[in-house]
Amino acid sequence: MEMKDRNKKNTILVCLIAALGVFWTGAGYINWLYGLFLYFSPEFVDVSANIVDYLCQALGIAIFAIYIRKNPDRLIKSLYFVIVAELVFMSSAVYVNIPVPKLILGFGMDIFCGMLIGGYITLITGLCKSYGIVYGIAGSVGGVLSYFIMLPLEGRLYTGDLAYIVYLLCAVLLIVMIRSVSADDSQSKEPEIHSINKKTFIKCAAFVLLTCITMNLGYMQPAADISGGDISLELARAFSALGLIVAAIVVTYSRQSGLILCVCSVINPFICMALTSATSLKMPLWILTYVFTGFYSIFFMVLFADKALEHGLWLAGLSMLLRRVGEVIGSGAGMLLSRYPVALVVLNALLFIASFFMAAELGKVLYGRQKSVENVEAAPAKSDDELLDDFAMKYGISDREKDVLICILDGGTNSEIAGKLFISENTVKFHIKNILKKTGNTNRAELKKAWYDFK
Repeated sequence: MEMKDRNKKNTILVCLIAALGVFWTGAGYINWLYGLFLYFSPEFVDVSANIVDYLCQALGIAIFAIYIRKNPDRLIKSLYFVIVAELVFMSSAVYVNIPVPKLILGFGMDIFCGMLIGGYITLITGLCKSYGIVYGIAGSVGGVLSYFIMLPLEGRLYTGDLAYIVYLLCAVLLIVMIRSVSADDSQSKEPEIHSINKKTFIKCAAFVLLTCITMNLGYMQPAADISGGDISLELARAFSALGLIVAAIVVTYSRQSGLILCVCSVINPFICMALTSATSLKMPLWILTYVFTGFYSIFFMVLFADKALEHGLWLAGLSMLLRRVGEVIGSGAGMLLSRYPVALVVLNALLFIASFFMAAELGKVLYGRQKSVENVEAAPAKSDDELLDDFAMKYGISDREKDVLICILDGGTNSEIAGKLFISENTVKFHIKNILKKTGNTNRAELKKAWYDFK
């Protein structure tokens, strides 16, 4: 019961951390983006917001992933530095009124934003069983809050001098909540890189890139719509909650259905290209794009979270990295081809077809065996205790080691296991080392997967 309570507490905390992170970074970004229109043309802001901004976020995610792969035991502690640095760059980028420094500080803010994104995605993957649902709820709450925070005091709570207080409170709350997370850092130790199936990983990465390039090639959400007052960016972002929640439910219920929903979202560019000339439809098109973005962003996160649990938590944030790179390529190509609508439509159609076939191949590789398994006549089910005995016999695990194994599978930390079994932590570590060696695993995450595969 104690373990379940701790896991439930962690799930709630991590969901709140991610939701507040989405709101906080989104608030700073929107505030900074509106400020750029005072000094730069919409075309320049397009390049800054859709290309350089996303590249900086991708760089931040990559830096965080590399650091966590080398220092898995410092996942929680590294987030303190990221939050403080993000607060400094965010406040400076919003309130500095000199054009070039404002621009550069914003790019620095984007780098640490990427690191924070990588951080909370890794936390969700490592500490939450239903990580698709948690990510969907967190993204939804963060997006909706970004809109509703605009309503009090005619938006001054969000963009005026009071924003200093809002940013600071968000940073303090994030640090307090992260300190309250009960994480067992030993579970985050990374396996060797050779354990990754490179062909499958390349197919996953290619699908993410293709989908994001296709989406942004057809409609990159032009900055001129914002500066012209045709759309409310905060309101449009709030509608991403609809796509996120729907996708989270679908993907959690069935990965195959989530993949289909993801492919369906790629129809959005064709809708936008057909209707983009109608001024009255600009806001609906922005809303539609954010809804479809929610569809594929959840599937991408879950796709790489599944791989991260097999091969190391540092992989969890790579879905967002690849997504940002795809968005940069798509937006850049869309800008270059904006004067050639026929070429743009043809290229979009070719990429859509490629995405469709890549999705079919990915579904075959990842989920193709499930139907054949369902048709196999079920053998009489054994209880978990019987299966655990079989597992212990298979790997030569002693009775005392089996006691420790049960605690590990329940999510117990070294200190909790020591207290429950009335042994020292050093003895616990000794038993864990032997269990990992006997089962051929390198960390607790691999051991748990080996157990679930055995079941």
